[in-house]
Amino acid sequence: TAGQPVVVTPATSATTPVVIDVPFTVQLQNTGPVDAPVVQVSDFLARAFTQGNPTLSIVSGPSVVGGGLVANSGFTGQNANAGLLTGQATLPSGTSAIITYT
Repeated sequence: TAGQPVVVTPATSATTPVVIDVPFTVQLQNTGPVDAPVVQVSDFLARAFTQGNPTLSIVSGPSVVGGGLVANSGFTGQNANAGLLTGQATLPSGTSAIITYT
């Protein structure tokens, strides 16, 4: 659920879950001579974390700086919502963008 931290419950007898915020930064750069249309970056979190153990939540959805790309506000890292971007923007030649999320 958006706005909730990642909660990891250790295999020990601890009674209080451990919360771990893991920030991610992805940098894109178009070094080619032409614009790159319909740019998309995906992070299939469901492949790295099995459902239910640990509990996985997105604290802060993707945001984009530079390049004219648009963040996907519906990103969950699950199945059809694994795209960090809307996938409808172009990254112009010679430009870069930074995507961050937690």
